[in-house]
Amino acid sequence: MNRPEAHQRLLDIAARADAEEGIRQGLDDVARGRTRPAREVFDQIRRKYDIPR
Repeated sequence: MNRPEAHQRLLDIAARADAEEGIRQGLDDVARGRTRPAREVFDQIRRKYDIPR
């Protein structure tokens, strides 16, 4: 494997690890009840930025 391929492989591994960590954190948030319904969040954003439905 040449250097550019090896470097790209490392970047791909790092990106996959970041994605997996993000998923793990999301699942942990759900398990601990640290989530809100999407409708509630979108309503809050609409109110904050005066966006009509």
